[in-house]
Amino acid sequence: MMNDDKKIESEAELSPNVEDAATAAAELLENAQKGPANERRRFFRMASILPLKIWTQDNHGNRSDEEDTLSYDISATGISFICNHEIPTTCFVNVEVVELPFLDGFTVQASVVRCAPHTTKTGHTVYLIACDFRDQLTRAERTKLMRSVTVLQRVHDNKTMPAF
Repeated sequence: MMNDDKKIESEAELSPNVEDAATAAAELLENAQKGPANERRRFFRMASILPLKIWTQDNHGNRSDEEDTLSYDISATGISFICNHEIPTTCFVNVEVVELPFLDGFTVQASVVRCAPHTTKTGHTVYLIACDFRDQLTRAERTKLMRSVTVLQRVHDNKTMPAF
């Protein structure tokens, strides 16, 4: 865990993209807590703001520039994150979750299943991108990911850690 001084220093170093993402993620989480849940996933979804690196590839295999952003939620079969531009639902995106228990530097290719605009209170428009990586994971990776999500939930709820 970071102490408050380190947290303030790291927040001061945020790029404008990540700062917009952080604002949008906080607003979206606040809105989600007010409304009814519409859960269709087979695995638990954990609202979790984690640092991510994302990039796409075009039809010719050319890689886009890597972007720093933040997750909105994560489960054993997918992730959603904040992006400053639209990503069409026909695209694949590569996602690296930088800090995840059991899977440090976890990278997976995911298919974009939803791209929804969100205008922050400051007037910036960002996009909530939902991705599915169910077909891209091995059984071992999915097990580690489920453990990671469980640990995140336990930390969030201030509970003891399960023994894995």
